[in-house]
Parts: sequence; structure tokens; C-alpha cells
Amino acid sequence: MISLTLFKRFILSSRSGALIKRLAWISILQISLSLFAFILVLSVMNGMNLSISDRVTSLEPDLVVEIPGIDSAAALEIQPAIMRIRENPQAQVDVFEQSDVIVRTMDGLYRGLIAKGLSQSSLERFSRAIQKMDLKQQSHRPDDVQVWNSDEVPQEDEIIMGFDAARMLNVFEGDWVTIILPEALLLPPGQLPQLEKVKVKKIIST
Repeated sequence: MISLTLFKRFILSSRSGALIKRLAWISILQISLSLFAFILVLSVMNGMNLSISDRVTSLEPDLVVEIPGIDSAAALEIQPAIMRIRENPQAQVDVFEQSDVIVRTMDGLYRGLIAKGLSQSSLERFSRAIQKMDLKQQSHRPDDVQVWNSDEVPQEDEIIMGFDAARMLNVFEGDWVTIILPEALLLPPGQLPQLEKVKVKKIIST
């Protein structure tokens, strides 16, 4: 109210000089443009932030809890920290096992990767999250882009591989690869390493 009175009676008054009026209008115009640009940039940044949050946090967890000394998913399920998080009805908790592995393709290519093992229920939630992202992008997605189907949840002896890893190994969906534990490299001569042959069910890019 004081600022409006100051502008009306002194700066924009008919008794004020032409120079003061011109400077006042230039200042008002500059402040208006600056405020408009600030609101515009803030709206764009908020929209980008929401878009990134929808695309990233739909698949990547907000919090990763590591409990040392646990060697199985069943033992991790009953840990007090996990049970305390699950008390929140809005929290979604997925227990997974992680291990360093060596992947060998049918063409003889090797690559060290990180393998994560999830339960069937966790994989189904993972599938629903991808389907939800597909529906959001359906309006501006090219027709030749493959989407995630509900029947593509991996079963036993099937894996999901990341796009970058599949490109480096020259692996396609439906190919078979061999999983080797790094400890197998330290076995004495003559002792066969533990191998597991699995099928690449789906290649995704998060």
C-alpha cells in the first residue's frame, strides 16, 4: 500500500518531471520482465524435475539399505530394519541379493557385471512400474518402439539385462549366456567352477 501511494503521488504524478516518469516506467517494465522470466524458468524447471522423478524413481529406489552378515533373502526379510520400514503403508520394500558375476556369451565374449536377484513379487511390481511408464509415453512414442508386456516377467533360468551391457556383449533377447562367479577364477587346477546357463528374457534401458 505504501509503495502504491509513493508511485501514485510522487513518481507517476502529473507534477513530476518527464525524466522521472520515463525512468519510473522503464523500471516498472524491467521488473515486470524479470519477474515473468523468473516465473517461466521456475515453471520449466519444476516440470523437468517432475518428469525426471517419474522416469527415474519409478524404477530406481529412493533408499537402499544394506545389512552386513546376511547371506540369504529369507534372513533379510525378518530383519528389524526391514520390518520397521514396512510399517509405513506408503513404503514399497523389495528385498534383493547382489553379486559380482562374469557373463560369457555363446560367441565367447566375457564381461564383468553386477547381478541382482529379486523375488517373483518384486519382479511383478517392477513390470507394473515399466508398464505405467509406457502408458505415460504412449502418446508421443514411435510406432516401432517395443513396449513391456505383462507376460514378460522372467521365470526360472531367465534374466533381464541392461541395454548397455547387452550392447557390449552383442547379446539379443532370447540368447543364452553363462553366469560365472568371480571366485571360480581362484579355484585350484582340475576343479570345475560353478556355472549357470540362463536365457536373456528382456533387454531394458531404465
